[in-house]
Amino acid sequence: MRLRATIVALICLTIVLHVVLLAYPISSTTSHDVFKRTVSILVPAVSQTEEGLKGVISNITVTIVKPGSGKVYISATPLTEIDMQASARTAAIIASTVLGENPLTMDYYVSVESPSIIIGGPSAGAALTLAIMSAISGYPVNGSVMITGMINPDGTIGPVGGVKEKLEAAASVGMKIFLVPVGQSVVQENIVERRRIGPFIIRTVKPVEIDLVEYGRKLGVTVIEVSNIIEAAKYLLNMEIAEKPLEDIELKLSDQAKSLLTKQITEFKNAYENIKSRIKEASGVIADVLREADARYRSALKLSGEGKLYSATSMLFQAVYLVDFAYKLQEYYERGEGVIQGFLSEVNSTINDISSKVYAVKPAKLSDVEALIASRYRIYLAKKSLEQAAEMYSQGKYEDTIFSLVYAKWRAKTAELWIQALGLGGREAPSEVVIQHISALFLYEANSVVAYASSLLKDIGVVSDELFNKAVKDLEEAEEMSNMGDYYGSLGLSLSAIAEATTSIHKYFTVNIERQLESVRSIAEKSLKHALSLNTEPLLALGYYEFAQEQENTFDKIYFYELSSLHAKVLGIVGTIESPGNVSIRTASPTIPSSPGKTPAPLKEQKLSSIIVKVLPILASFIGGILVGYSLKRRKTIA
Repeated sequence: MRLRATIVALICLTIVLHVVLLAYPISSTTSHDVFKRTVSILVPAVSQTEEGLKGVISNITVTIVKPGSGKVYISATPLTEIDMQASARTAAIIASTVLGENPLTMDYYVSVESPSIIIGGPSAGAALTLAIMSAISGYPVNGSVMITGMINPDGTIGPVGGVKEKLEAAASVGMKIFLVPVGQSVVQENIVERRRIGPFIIRTVKPVEIDLVEYGRKLGVTVIEVSNIIEAAKYLLNMEIAEKPLEDIELKLSDQAKSLLTKQITEFKNAYENIKSRIKEASGVIADVLREADARYRSALKLSGEGKLYSATSMLFQAVYLVDFAYKLQEYYERGEGVIQGFLSEVNSTINDISSKVYAVKPAKLSDVEALIASRYRIYLAKKSLEQAAEMYSQGKYEDTIFSLVYAKWRAKTAELWIQALGLGGREAPSEVVIQHISALFLYEANSVVAYASSLLKDIGVVSDELFNKAVKDLEEAEEMSNMGDYYGSLGLSLSAIAEATTSIHKYFTVNIERQLESVRSIAEKSLKHALSLNTEPLLALGYYEFAQEQENTFDKIYFYELSSLHAKVLGIVGTIESPGNVSIRTASPTIPSSPGKTPAPLKEQKLSSIIVKVLPILASFIGGILVGYSLKRRKTIA
């Protein structure tokens, strides 16, 4: 009787264990994990041959070790371009923070093997990010899915080259689904046509659009566009990330931020009216400048009345420095060169005074990170404009000298205004070490994106592009400021370089630009809502978002949405580093067709708790079965 009761109790315990393990699966992404995991993933690449580009397959293996200190190690065979290192660092940060992990608590080891002579990094960025996510979470890579695309700091997947050739390579190894960046399911290919005219063979190059969805169907591969890494994870990792609900968060300024901008608008209006009242009857160039200033002043008042306070402030800034330019021109025409000499001294003194104030400030709130980025970036612009003024003065270009001086003066004053934005929001400021790390991350990313944009533009014969040239200049200055220890200034310039280079890529390579615009806008909105959910005031990011909506040109819209997204993402990444573990993941609904003979990429050296979770139900069932069998045998013997 006692044995029977024991057996019944063990059977009940087995059933309870099954129910508990099914109802409460153990998460593999808690911030207290200690593990070492290795994941391999196949990545498409292109190789230059005598016949042109050819798709090839590379293999990337990543090993994640926790605990660690955020170091990223790269090993490549045969060679790797410098942008692979930048892509790996970006992938590590994105993969970690998307899963709610602090990237500074792990080390990342990346090994790349490829038949290409030289391996480029950006086009493998999305795949590398997913491999790291797999290693951190324990979710295996689906062996029937392949992806190509850059990984951007906001988690979006950027455009790449050679997509058709990569699709062919994916088909050659039996892939069933091929993920491509938004807008790249249709690509252009240059077809060489040869015609014989008498003894001559005439060659002409004709651009032809290729629908990769249809082409993939013929190859037995389903081509799907994905816009961001979370979307891609559903296909390649069968992973669905349960994000914090953001639907109820409105993209709006707090009353305190509105009050701050309203105060700035009032200050600019007073300055405008005061300067204009000192201008005598104007004609010629001065009259033309005044008309432009008045037009922007009226636009600013209209924007202010519509509640678009950031756009109104920006437009008033333009109106003020234009009306001041008209005033200084009039003074110069009346009094001569001495006006310029005195003005040079005045502006230099103003910039030095405001610069001292800006660099003396220490952040107290997370939102202060944005305020310091904005103020130091504006001081940088003021100093550059002052340098230009000095150069133009030495060349005898006095009107241009005056314009640069006026711009430098008012740009410095806007840096001072941003100091007034300190203290917004409730989240505490991060440590200087975190800011230094984040600044280095985005500087690496800026290097990667600018290098990649340069390569792409050269391939299609673009010698010079205004936006790309600005990205190169901003990147150079970002590196210089980083070397000087100005991490906020370097961060601001890096973000600008990334937005400029990314927009230039979209300008020349994105086929469906309206869809890409919507994708960029959507990501910016999501990044802003995430930042707002952290109890911050992303004033600059919200301002860029508002400003983007006011632009008429599509690429101007994309540029400001990119800036908005990047600035909001900085706050989001810092927030995750400071408070990890706020994200949960679950298995996505099965949407991936199986691939016969293909196995998922290996997950090696899984942590003991994962093995126990998988083995325990089987072991419990086994023990229960033995006990039941023993009970039946004993009953039969007794009978």
